[in-house]
Amino acid sequence: MIENVYLAFLFSVLALSTSIEVTWAEMGFRLCSILMGIFSILFIILAIVFAGLNGLSELAVSLIVVFTFSYIIPCVLNCHRFKYLDMLKGIIYLIYMTPTYLNILPIYAISNTHDVTWSSNPHLKFDFTSDLKREKDLRYRNFRSRFLIVWVILNFLVGYGIVLVSEVEGVDIVTYIGIVVLGIIMFKVIL
Repeated sequence: MIENVYLAFLFSVLALSTSIEVTWAEMGFRLCSILMGIFSILFIILAIVFAGLNGLSELAVSLIVVFTFSYIIPCVLNCHRFKYLDMLKGIIYLIYMTPTYLNILPIYAISNTHDVTWSSNPHLKFDFTSDLKREKDLRYRNFRSRFLIVWVILNFLVGYGIVLVSEVEGVDIVTYIGIVVLGIIMFKVIL
């Protein structure tokens, strides 16, 4: 059920990004952002409850320790100007807004690669004839459509591949993903 809710959010954002002007879709993006933020916090709470009820593995403990230290080390390095309440608010805000940063913004950006109205490129500001302008707009829209289709298919294949590998006996994909995440967090903490 959790995967289906997540996929419904992603499909909604994709539909809003490709079919409606941004001024009309803004309310939908905000609603998806709010619901995905609540979903993110709820998921973390449920993961903690699940881990508490089923016991913690060595990998889970390692991930929790590294994750905790990724917040503690910056606090220790800046203890002379540290504000605990601001840090707590920042952590909650980070967790709440992560789905927006990781899902909504990239989907919207990739879905609107054809929109060059914001450009500061002086060559794009020349007054083209209507035929040239239409041709350029059509080229950008075709590129966007092909790029978006390839991007969605690749994301689907990666997700489906992870599901298939996780169902194979003897292969613990969560361990491998956890190790990659642990490496990324350690990289951030050290550097």
